[in-house]
Formats: sequence, C-alpha cells, structure tokens
Amino acid sequence: MEGQMSATLCFPESVKQSGPSTRLVYAALEAHGPATLDEITSRTGVAQRTTKKALATLRKQGLAVAEPHPTDGRRRLYRTEAVHSDA
Repeated sequence: MEGQMSATLCFPESVKQSGPSTRLVYAALEAHGPATLDEITSRTGVAQRTTKKALATLRKQGLAVAEPHPTDGRRRLYRTEAVHSDA
C-alpha cells in the first residue's frame, strides 16, 4: 500500500527523512483527507501506538494538525497542513 500511495505523492523533505510509518501516515492523510486515529490506523495497518507517534512527529514538524471532531467531542480529526514548499 505504501508504494502505491507514495508513487504519486511528493513528500516534504522532513517527511522523506522520517521513518516509514510517518511517511505512510502522511501519505494516507494526503490521499484520503482528514481522518480519525482509528481511520488512519485502519487505512495504514500501522499499530495505533505507532500511528500516534507518527502524528506527533508530523504535528511537531508543522505538517499535520488535529481538530475537534465535528460530531464527537471525544475524538479528533487529523489532516495535513498545506505546507509543501520544500517538496
């Protein structure tokens, strides 16, 4: 799956230098748009703990943001930021 998504995706330099799980999570968000942690985990096959770490890395790099879920206040939606200047 990773090869499929990354073949058409241009990763920012900081994502290129990240681990494979971070690249896969970033690719899933770019390909499918905003998603919950469970949706990202399901789409990527990456363990939830690893997905959380990847999301934290992407957020720290300014490449992803978390927003309140519009219908469930206990959940969050993650999406990529539109910052592709170093791609």
